[in-house]
Amino acid sequence: MDSKNYSIELTRFFDKMRYLRHLTQAELVDEIISLRQFRRYLNGTYIIPQYVINAFSVRLGFKPEYLVVEFESDKKRETQNLNEFHNLIVTHNLITAKDMLNRETFKFILDYNNQIFFQYSMILFKFYSKQISESTAIFQTKQLINYEKVLSNDIFSSTAIIIIISLMGYPSFDEKGRLVKLLEKYMLDPSLVISGNNITNILLCMNYILEFYSMNENYEKVILLSNQAIGFAMKAKTFYLLVDFYYYLALAYYALKDTTNYETSLFHCYNTLHMENNQSKTKKYYKLIEADFGINLNKFAMNHINVMDTTSNSHK
Repeated sequence: MDSKNYSIELTRFFDKMRYLRHLTQAELVDEIISLRQFRRYLNGTYIIPQYVINAFSVRLGFKPEYLVVEFESDKKRETQNLNEFHNLIVTHNLITAKDMLNRETFKFILDYNNQIFFQYSMILFKFYSKQISESTAIFQTKQLINYEKVLSNDIFSSTAIIIIISLMGYPSFDEKGRLVKLLEKYMLDPSLVISGNNITNILLCMNYILEFYSMNENYEKVILLSNQAIGFAMKAKTFYLLVDFYYYLALAYYALKDTTNYETSLFHCYNTLHMENNQSKTKKYYKLIEADFGINLNKFAMNHINVMDTTSNSHK
């Protein structure tokens, strides 16, 4: 992080701490600097010097030598809270998400990427709570990340990738083919993202790419990319979206009338569902799979097990 951004975030941290200690900005800066100068630190016009850092620390009850530790811990808590908020929204737990807002959990956001992520989450919140239309949500999301400029970048922040990926989830978004090319490039070269944990992003990219190619009946591509995605998830030792990857693989083999591979893929999908042990997810996928393939999934699984047992015994 450059010194300017670090200075802004640290000044925001001081502003947050004085608020939590029921001090005004004027009381925080009294006999240290002018209020105008403090606001220059907040907007990044000037970089906060060490003597001011030390003086603010003492006034707020920190030992200056421990300040950085507390500052970094606060940013970590901030990120955790934002992830929780976002997950509540995308799982439609809007009442609990609104409660987080009412508690002023995000009154002060230190990290720049977290500020962008919060604004993006608020767009989703307003969309899912029917305060804005889908077209407005797409427009505001594009505007938030400066869409055209971002797509011309050679590298991306993890926050930008997450927001770009989210556009694929809107049915009326009409540039999915364009984004798929970008996401494939990113998926094949995750070093293009310069920050964050890439594993989740890569798997999410793969999922949207597979959905796109499956809807466009490019089944050979679905098979190739599904196997890549499964291999990556296995290597990363994560179940994240693994059910989806086996599902898309089964769909592709089913469409190509490759019965053996279709049944094997679907059985892996069934096993993964039950290993995850998420009742609501299991219910959702049972309904989806049984509609797509015209089967009873439990009966299918039992028949597949019996066939495997018979085959195994015949080779003894």
